[in-house]
Amino acid sequence: MNKLLENFHKIPVIPTGQVNGVVGISTEDDYSSTDESEEEEGEEYEQEYVAEEKKKYASFKVDQEPSTMSEVEGVDGITFKNNPLHVYSQYSFNTTSRKKELPIDDFKDKILYHIGTYNVVIIHGPTGCGKTTQVPQFILDYCRDEGKYCNIAVTQPRKIATINIAKRVCEERGWAMGTVCGYQVGLEKKLSPDSILTYMTTGVLLQKIIHLKRLTEYTHIIIDEIHERTQELDFLLLLIRKFLYAQNSTTKIILMSATIKAEEFANYFQCKNDVSFLAPIIQVDKDSNFTKTLYYLEDLKSVFDTTKAAFPTFDIDKPEISEGLWKVFTCLVSLIDRFDFKDKYTNELIIGSILVFLPGIYEIEEAHKYLREHSET
Repeated sequence: MNKLLENFHKIPVIPTGQVNGVVGISTEDDYSSTDESEEEEGEEYEQEYVAEEKKKYASFKVDQEPSTMSEVEGVDGITFKNNPLHVYSQYSFNTTSRKKELPIDDFKDKILYHIGTYNVVIIHGPTGCGKTTQVPQFILDYCRDEGKYCNIAVTQPRKIATINIAKRVCEERGWAMGTVCGYQVGLEKKLSPDSILTYMTTGVLLQKIIHLKRLTEYTHIIIDEIHERTQELDFLLLLIRKFLYAQNSTTKIILMSATIKAEEFANYFQCKNDVSFLAPIIQVDKDSNFTKTLYYLEDLKSVFDTTKAAFPTFDIDKPEISEGLWKVFTCLVSLIDRFDFKDKYTNELIIGSILVFLPGIYEIEEAHKYLREHSET
């Protein structure tokens, strides 16, 4: 009984660790029996760790403001030093490899006027009108002609689109990737101190703005495909609206999409001093230069030999792709693939692309399997 009372009055000591989610409890007697050498070793390690963390903290100047507009530290630590006169004189801005006019070209003057007049502009244009590649170039050429500083950010929701669009712009203007125009997607980037047009994913721009706590790194922010609502995009729009009006930012915001309710975004970015004044909407309503023809499954019967087997049909009550439909798919892709042609001026082989929408990863893998098998026969 005396032994039990003696153990009861011992003061418990709770260690810092736990095993399997259960915190172990020991007494002073147990703690005092800890090996002194292990204790000294632990204290020495703790001191070294604290000293190392202090060094890291001292070198991390998170609140340091950039000295000038032309010297800004990005989210990944790169310091941009853009001298517009140097960039404008160092690279050619007069050449373009684009042969056809795009519907957006007829709205160039209107777009530049509205961007110069208003803080927020909404451009609503159909797919293929050229807004993604041409609007940033309109702004860039205007600033170059006026000798004005510019640093343009263009967001895309997907990495592949971001890289390909940046490549397309560089090809049109004859610039090497990462010079005047570049891209940043996650940890991958092609940029230089001369980059004044940057295509990036929505998440990259969001992190930059969170880090800088302002918009002034960029003269123009173009947010493309704003109809693809995600948490990142909604948070980005919230921050842009906050900094745009709270800090009286001069950064121009351009929102673009092919399928949106533009009025909703116009209301969201309405003028803070006049709630009845909405952000202007530019409707690119000119028809595309590219011919679009719709074909349905029934229209393909004349292409395939139906004497050997019945033409497959799609049963809406069975959410699956039948063996017959897969065969039609592979034959159709093979047929379209023959449409590649050579440019009559450059004799260059023009290889087109086929965009296929499939419901899931299983169907994607099946499509790859059927196409591979068809190409081997």
